[in-house]
Amino acid sequence: MNAVTDSHTVLWVPRYWPAVGGTEFHSHELAQYLSHDHRVSVLVHCTDTETPTEPLSVSAALTPASDTLDGTVRTVTLATPQPYVGILSRLGRWQSHSKIARKLYQLFFNLAFKESAGALLADADRVHFIYNGLTEAAALAAQLCAQQQIPFVFTPNALDTSDTGSDWASPSFKHLYKQADRLIALTQHEARWLMAQGAAAEKISVVPYGPILRARDSAQEQGDMASLLASRYVLFLGRLIPEKGFLPLIAAFERLAVDDWETQLVLVGPADASTQAQIERANRQYDRPRVRLILEVSQPLKTALIEQAAVLCLPSRQESLGGVYIEAMACGIPVIALDRPVSHCVIDDQKDGLLVANHAAAIADGMRTVLENPELARQLGIAGQAKVSRRFAWPVVINQILDVYSQLSQRSLD
Repeated sequence: MNAVTDSHTVLWVPRYWPAVGGTEFHSHELAQYLSHDHRVSVLVHCTDTETPTEPLSVSAALTPASDTLDGTVRTVTLATPQPYVGILSRLGRWQSHSKIARKLYQLFFNLAFKESAGALLADADRVHFIYNGLTEAAALAAQLCAQQQIPFVFTPNALDTSDTGSDWASPSFKHLYKQADRLIALTQHEARWLMAQGAAAEKISVVPYGPILRARDSAQEQGDMASLLASRYVLFLGRLIPEKGFLPLIAAFERLAVDDWETQLVLVGPADASTQAQIERANRQYDRPRVRLILEVSQPLKTALIEQAAVLCLPSRQESLGGVYIEAMACGIPVIALDRPVSHCVIDDQKDGLLVANHAAAIADGMRTVLENPELARQLGIAGQAKVSRRFAWPVVINQILDVYSQLSQRSLD
């Protein structure tokens, strides 16, 4: 038995499944796959989807403790000790606006969680921190790993590599990049960007996420989906926030609708009341609803929606990888994304998808190209499936993750 299979990995994920989000779902899938071969625990601060009025720094202070088994994976939700709940809640609301509040938040966060988290890491052979908010937790994880001499693996999920003022380029993140024993970048683009932030090249491994697809559970689910949709639709799958590009997509669809009145636009993902109102306004110009919003779906229903789409179009300007593109490609569905450096790490333009400029006319042209050329759509889908099998299938991903863990274990033995 090698050093990885006979060991204990702690995945520390601030917001975790069943909260909705790419990192939440992918870290859950990673935990399940890893648990096939060795002991896995997940340390979390929140399992509810973050809302705009309650940032994760506040949610983490209010989350009750729990200790559950998810299959063979132990999931521990850390609760804030009562004396710290009020102060962390108040500081959490102010920390994004005040440097002093940020420093105080980190101080009280460490006081609140250092003892309980440290005890949970006592028998860990490695800690893999997967970032999706709560920078203070990442800093505490790095500190505890250094104190207890546990290898620290950090997946930053860098969403914004275009703005030098983004959080991922801040001094606190650059310090984390240097503290980590190994950094996992989701793409070669992210790896190059991390090196530009001062991370050592020899510490960086490029390991993507795999697709999360589930078979339909029942004929009822299939019937529910059929009642929602027309015979052909363009699919958007993700949070309905400006960074994901749903507004230029709706504008692009309005251009497309002039030529194709039978095609729907189906938007799937969490949306606030303001966004729902925008979609209602978009539908008023049609004699029947052409833009459909589905706020929440099961994983099997999500898979079915992807499998039956004419094209997946997600003109997102902030992606660390683009897991939804990989899922559509795995189903043989053509994809359209913005022409950005990170997109080129997943999609080869005109070969297994289309990359377009970030404006409504270009997005509409991309959709029209796929919808009016079924043979092109088929060829894009075939090429996408082949790429996913080679590069993004979960067995490939897990072998790469285990190789990272093994290298760190071997180094500690040396």
